[in-house]
Amino acid sequence: MKQNKTPIPKTLRQKLEHAFAVKSDNPLTEEELSVLNKTVDFIVRRKMEATVILALQSLSPMNFIGSQILVVLEPFLDPLIPPGDYQKLIRILEDRQGIELFIRKIENKSQKG
Repeated sequence: MKQNKTPIPKTLRQKLEHAFAVKSDNPLTEEELSVLNKTVDFIVRRKMEATVILALQSLSPMNFIGSQILVVLEPFLDPLIPPGDYQKLIRILEDRQGIELFIRKIENKSQKG
């Protein structure tokens, strides 16, 4: 009689630990980092750091849904943001690491300036 060689998770938590993991294997490009830096500058110049950080942290668990809301809002924001930059920003916000980087850049920029 053969034994099953794959380990069986002992708890429900172990079974579901990676069920909803959203991981990006693609690092940000130079163009995306440039868009992120321009967006951070815009936010810090207008003293909106706390509001944006709160919104990003609140939506972090649902980052993909939040980024898709931006797709819906695109026609309204189109006059304010160049279309290519807007698409890059949406791609950044689809990734949890992108959101964390965005928050860190806002915090660093607001402390410096």
